[in-house]
Amino acid sequence: MEPALVIKDVKNYLADFEVVIGYEPLPDELPWQDFITNQEIFIIPPDKQIDPFTLADELNSNYRNKSVVILVPGHKFDSYGNRIGRGGGWYDRFLGRLPNSWAIVGMCPIQKLSQAALTPNPWDQSVQLLYIGR
Repeated sequence: MEPALVIKDVKNYLADFEVVIGYEPLPDELPWQDFITNQEIFIIPPDKQIDPFTLADELNSNYRNKSVVILVPGHKFDSYGNRIGRGGGWYDRFLGRLPNSWAIVGMCPIQKLSQAALTPNPWDQSVQLLYIGR
């Protein structure tokens, strides 16, 4: 298992993308809007009442020919990019339906970084990139 790449300068990293897909941060999640310069932004609805497959298909259709990065919250991350969400599997279904060419960054508060490797379930979607913030 390869470790996830840790992004140190997330603002500079995100500047290379045309579209940033992010989340409405809960109190224990990292805010990210201050890292955006002039990219198009799509915010995933916080109530998660929308079907993750439908949203993924719509975003894929809307941003098919653009460079896209997705910022993903989590309850816990490890250094391999394994992620534990809030137990509903919404992001796992959503991420599994997106193009492989889109970058996925786990937005991890430092206190949510597990020192031990997490044991993912077969359906869990990991991230290739991590931003560890305060």
